[in-house]
Amino acid sequence: MKLIFEHPSWLSSFIRQKSKGVYRQECEQMALAVELARQNVIHQSGGPFGAVVVDSLRNKIVGWGANSVLSSGSIFHAEVCALWDAQYRLGVASLESTPKHQYALVTSAAPCAMCAGAAVWSGVARIATGASTSDVEHLVGFDEGPLPKDIVREFKKRGIAVKRNVLRQECCEVLREYVSRGGAVYGRRRVA
Repeated sequence: MKLIFEHPSWLSSFIRQKSKGVYRQECEQMALAVELARQNVIHQSGGPFGAVVVDSLRNKIVGWGANSVLSSGSIFHAEVCALWDAQYRLGVASLESTPKHQYALVTSAAPCAMCAGAAVWSGVARIATGASTSDVEHLVGFDEGPLPKDIVREFKKRGIAVKRNVLRQECCEVLREYVSRGGAVYGRRRVA
């Protein structure tokens, strides 16, 4: 069996337009993640989430992800797609830091339970998030899963620095736009 994953059709031209840029500031990196999320909503190709993987020493984007759950399956969250894309493009199975590279996951929303685990296993050294878990649950209605109460501490214990609320309002605007356009709320579970 072979896993075949394809980004949404609009993403190839987006990557061509943006991939030559140098993104030194965290807010510039997050702006790309927000635009990925917004384009995903506009093109109705998935949930309202975008993520990029950044080579922090070179300030270059090495992985791109837009949520593809509705077209490809439940594991294809933006973070997982960006991590997979980076590893595929770089030809590596891990994004562990080296003297020449240090990778960051920049995502338009705090990772859900699955994506938090994927981030830990990916080897990234830093995570930057936009909208909070509470924003995602309250504004859209997604169930983000059983996350630790102090997830930042859990990431730090594993050597991953975290910066939250980067361009949070812009990220929340995309969530609201998704709702106003009637976006599907998938993965909702009733917790007893």
